[in-house]
Order: sequence, then C-alpha cells, then structure tokens
Amino acid sequence: LLKKQSLIITIGIGIPAVSGVITQVIFPTVFHIPAIPVTSTFMTFFSIATVVALRQYKLFSLSDLINSETLIESMPLIIFSLSTEKRIIFMNNFAISTLGLSKQEISTIDVMKLFWFELENDKKKLNEIYESAFSNAEIKNIELAFNTPKGKIDAILSCTPVINNNKIQVVLITARDITELKRSYQLILTK
Repeated sequence: LLKKQSLIITIGIGIPAVSGVITQVIFPTVFHIPAIPVTSTFMTFFSIATVVALRQYKLFSLSDLINSETLIESMPLIIFSLSTEKRIIFMNNFAISTLGLSKQEISTIDVMKLFWFELENDKKKLNEIYESAFSNAEIKNIELAFNTPKGKIDAILSCTPVINNNKIQVVLITARDITELKRSYQLILTK
C-alpha cells in the first residue's frame, strides 16, 4: 500500500519534471526549437496524483498519526502484559497509579500480589485463567479483585494472548473497575 502511494506521487512529480526538461532544455539546445513552457501545466498532474494518493490510499490516515502506546496510556483501564514466565512486561500509567506501584516495581513484583484473594479457590481460578490464556484461549469478563493501597477493587478482567510468528509472546490483561457498580447493586438489593 505504501509502495502504491509512493509510486503515484513519484509518477505525479516525474511526468512534470521530465516534460519540463524535454520541452524547456533538450528541445531548445539540441533541436534549436524555442522552449515550450508546459511545466506549470503538467504540475496539475502532480496535484491530481497527490490527491489520488491521499484519498484512495489514505496516505495520512488517523491510525498513522496516533501512536498505539499513547492510545493505551490514555485509557482509564488497568492494562498490563505478562510474559510466559508470568512476569509483568508492560503496565499502563492508569494501572500503575491505581495499583499503587512505581515503574521500577512492575518488572519485579509477583503478579499474584496484585490480586485480592478472599478464598483459596480465587488463587486457583487466577492460575487457571493464566494457563488457559497461555494455551491460546481468550478469556473474557472474569470477575476478580485487585489489592490496592486504598483496599480492594472489584474488576472485570479479560486475558488475550498476543501471538507473533505462531508463538504466544505475552498475554495482554485488561481490567475495568466495577467496585461502584457492585456497591450500587448491593444498595438496590438491600432496599
């Protein structure tokens, strides 16, 4: 796609340049014919080629202008990735601040310490989620809780394996805070 865009723009600038050299340099010097000023006319061709490259091939699309990391950093979700050794490789700023960590801690902290376990079964559930995700299964909407400096945060968690060269490189974990939703639900039930 990028090659097509470049080719169209190159042809668009090449035709006026070649025609200008032929009609304004070669004809007057070699054939002793007066120069024919057609370069400005052929520059219209360049403009048309540029418009085609911009419109048809979306030369400057929005996705090219926005960095993926910037997009992830701006999301109000807990997002982090785990290596196959269950070490945190990446954590967005929202997750770092919500979980009360520093950037230095994220590579050394035990992932299990991030979670709040009320029952021993919760630990087992989290390990099963990890194992499923590392076995190429996408896990969606599992309710777990995080351990934060402010206490327990209830969350809906999803795990997605990230595959490169037919091999799982990391598991991307996204979580949304549902603490207030659960409190509201409990209030409705008690009334």
